Amino acid sequence: RLADYRAPAWTIDRIELEFDLDFEATCVASRLFVRRNGVHAEPLRLDGEGLQLRALRVDDRALGPDEYQHDARGLSIALDGDSAAIDTLCEFELFWASKQWDLPNFS
Repeated sequence: RLADYRAPAWTIDRIELEFDLDFEATCVASRLFVRRNGVHAEPLRLDGEGLQLRALRVDDRALGPDEYQHDARGLSIALDGDSAAIDTLCEFELFWASKQWDLPNFS
C-alpha cells in the first residue's frame, strides 16, 4: 500500500562493478557511493543472498569483522558520516545461483 511506503534510509548515487566470471565461482568487486537520506542513525543495509564477503572497505579503510554485520541475507554497516564510498569484494558459487534461479547447467 502507498500509505506503507517509507523512503530508503540511504540512497546510492553511483555504482561501479567489476566481474570475474568463472564456472566454479564468480567474484564481484563493487564500489557504491552512498548518501544518508534525511536525519537518522540507521545503518546502511545491503541485501544479497548466497554471497561470500571477501573484503569490505569504507572510504578506502578496511573494516574489521566487529565493524559490520554480515548474515545469510546481507550486510549492515553503521556509518558515521552523511556519505561514503563502500567497496566490497564478494564471491558466489554458480551452483548456488543455478539452484536459486533455475539456470541451465552447462557443465
